[in-house]
Amino acid sequence: MLKSMTGFGRHQIEREDYSLKIEMKSVNSRYLDIHFRMPKLFNAYEELMRNQIAQTIRRGKVDLFIEFHLRAGAGVTIEPNLDLAAKYVAAYRSIAKHEHLSQDIPMELLAAIPEMLSVTESDIDEESLQQDITAVLKTVLDQLDEMRSTEGQNLKQDLLNRAGYIEQAADRIAKKHPQILRQYKDQMAKRLQELIEQPEVIDNERLEIELAIYAEKKDIQEELTRIASHLGQFEQILSAGGEVGRTLDFLSQELNREINTIGSKASGYDISREVIELKSQLDKIREQIQNVE
Repeated sequence: MLKSMTGFGRHQIEREDYSLKIEMKSVNSRYLDIHFRMPKLFNAYEELMRNQIAQTIRRGKVDLFIEFHLRAGAGVTIEPNLDLAAKYVAAYRSIAKHEHLSQDIPMELLAAIPEMLSVTESDIDEESLQQDITAVLKTVLDQLDEMRSTEGQNLKQDLLNRAGYIEQAADRIAKKHPQILRQYKDQMAKRLQELIEQPEVIDNERLEIELAIYAEKKDIQEELTRIASHLGQFEQILSAGGEVGRTLDFLSQELNREINTIGSKASGYDISREVIELKSQLDKIREQIQNVE
């Protein structure tokens, strides 16, 4: 399947301790070029993500953005020291009884006692985080790849249409050129006759040979044949799909070479107009190809 290099994907998950969001966008580039914008925590997973991306994307500039937020108190465990609390409560009540005071003990009084609460911090489970990264990134890649595939089909149809326009214009040139070539040869012969003061001394056979040689230099049949061949390959490659951007770019350069040669060889308003149309369509093809993977 033909794919564009332009795409976008986004996915987010919510966990008890954190939230994780990954966004990715891709645009055309000659090679696979991946850039990360993420918290330092994720540097350890960069190679893992690069390999996962490379399994789906072969060419293009990829920007990946990661947002990661720990929830308040995430990774923190608070445990009361119940044995110590029981001893303090017993001591306070003994004092209150002796002094005839209320035996209700405020919680803030207990909480202010050192070592009454034990606070421990635990690291995020790296294995679980890695699994989440892989899962979220897969969803993002699936979204991005679907967009690239959809646009790739649109590109394919547009390229096929423009290749068809070039084929039609080349056919029109092929039909017009023989007559134009004959007219050109006749005009040259007539002009030579006028320039020579004594036409009776002209070697007609030699004149025919020279005109044939000159006409051959103006002949564009080989260029038209090569254009037809390149277009055939172009359409086959588009139909086959896959990573064909560089191959299509090469063929478009070859087509450009043949069209330029026709433009320099051929004469006449009709053919010049067709050459302009050929160049216009080919320029649009070459522009579109830059976004094909």
